[in-house]
Amino acid sequence: MVPKESFSPEAWLRKGDVDLESARVLLNDAVRHDKSLEKFRDLCEAATEYYLAERYPYEEPVSVSKPELEAQIRQAELLREALRF
Repeated sequence: MVPKESFSPEAWLRKGDVDLESARVLLNDAVRHDKSLEKFRDLCEAATEYYLAERYPYEEPVSVSKPELEAQIRQAELLREALRF
Protein backbone atom coordinates (compact mmCIF):
# COMPACT_ATOMS: atom_id res chain seq x y z
CA MET A 1 0.00 0.00 0.00
CA VAL A 2 1.24 3.51 -0.82
CA PRO A 3 1.93 5.63 2.29
CA LYS A 4 -0.50 8.56 2.42
CA GLU A 5 2.18 11.15 3.00
CA SER A 6 4.20 10.11 -0.04
CA PHE A 7 1.56 10.07 -2.78
CA SER A 8 -1.87 11.57 -3.11
CA PRO A 9 -4.00 10.66 -6.15
CA GLU A 10 -6.41 13.44 -5.20
CA ALA A 11 -3.64 16.07 -5.29
CA TRP A 12 -2.38 14.68 -8.57
CA LEU A 13 -5.85 14.79 -10.12
CA ARG A 14 -6.21 18.46 -9.11
CA LYS A 15 -3.31 19.27 -11.47
CA GLY A 16 -5.93 19.46 -14.23
CA ASP A 17 -6.59 17.88 -17.61
CA VAL A 18 -6.44 14.33 -16.31
CA ASP A 19 -7.99 11.54 -18.32
CA LEU A 20 -7.31 7.86 -18.89
CA GLU A 21 -4.51 8.79 -21.28
CA SER A 22 -2.76 10.13 -18.19
CA ALA A 23 -2.82 6.71 -16.51
CA ARG A 24 0.82 6.17 -17.47
CA VAL A 25 1.89 9.48 -15.93
CA LEU A 26 -0.05 8.77 -12.75
CA LEU A 27 1.47 5.30 -12.51
CA ASN A 28 4.97 6.70 -13.06
CA ASP A 29 4.44 9.11 -10.17
CA ALA A 30 3.05 6.37 -7.92
CA VAL A 31 5.84 3.88 -8.75
CA ARG A 32 8.43 6.41 -7.57
CA HIS A 33 6.88 6.01 -4.11
CA ASP A 34 5.96 2.32 -4.23
CA LYS A 35 7.78 0.03 -6.68
CA SER A 36 5.19 -2.74 -6.19
CA LEU A 37 2.72 -0.71 -8.27
CA GLU A 38 4.79 -1.42 -11.38
CA LYS A 39 2.81 -4.65 -11.79
CA PHE A 40 -0.10 -2.48 -12.96
CA ARG A 41 1.82 -1.10 -15.99
CA ASP A 42 0.04 -3.41 -18.49
CA LEU A 43 -3.34 -2.43 -17.04
CA CYS A 44 -2.60 1.28 -17.49
CA GLU A 45 -1.41 0.68 -21.04
CA ALA A 46 -4.65 -1.19 -21.80
CA ALA A 47 -6.73 1.62 -20.24
CA THR A 48 -4.90 4.12 -22.44
CA GLU A 49 -5.61 2.00 -25.51
CA TYR A 50 -9.32 1.79 -24.62
CA TYR A 51 -9.47 5.53 -23.97
CA LEU A 52 -7.88 6.39 -27.32
CA ALA A 53 -10.18 4.02 -29.21
CA GLU A 54 -13.22 5.64 -27.57
CA ARG A 55 -11.94 9.20 -27.93
CA TYR A 56 -10.80 8.83 -31.53
CA PRO A 57 -13.18 6.30 -33.12
CA TYR A 58 -11.54 6.56 -36.54
CA GLU A 59 -8.74 4.37 -35.21
CA GLU A 60 -8.92 0.59 -35.44
CA PRO A 61 -11.29 -0.94 -32.87
CA VAL A 62 -9.70 -2.51 -29.83
CA SER A 63 -9.88 -6.28 -29.87
CA VAL A 64 -10.11 -7.88 -26.44
CA SER A 65 -11.49 -11.22 -25.30
CA LYS A 66 -13.98 -11.53 -22.48
CA PRO A 67 -11.50 -13.45 -20.25
CA GLU A 68 -8.84 -10.79 -20.89
CA LEU A 69 -11.26 -7.99 -20.05
CA GLU A 70 -12.37 -9.79 -16.88
CA ALA A 71 -8.72 -10.16 -15.84
CA GLN A 72 -8.16 -6.43 -16.44
CA ILE A 73 -11.19 -5.59 -14.32
CA ARG A 74 -9.77 -7.71 -11.48
CA GLN A 75 -6.41 -5.93 -11.87
CA ALA A 76 -8.18 -2.54 -11.77
CA GLU A 77 -9.89 -3.53 -8.53
CA LEU A 78 -6.51 -4.54 -7.07
CA LEU A 79 -5.00 -1.22 -8.15
CA ARG A 80 -7.88 0.68 -6.56
CA GLU A 81 -7.32 -1.21 -3.30
CA ALA A 82 -3.55 -0.56 -3.44
CA LEU A 83 -4.16 3.19 -3.72
CA ARG A 84 -6.61 3.40 -0.82
CA PHE A 85 -5.31 4.99 2.35
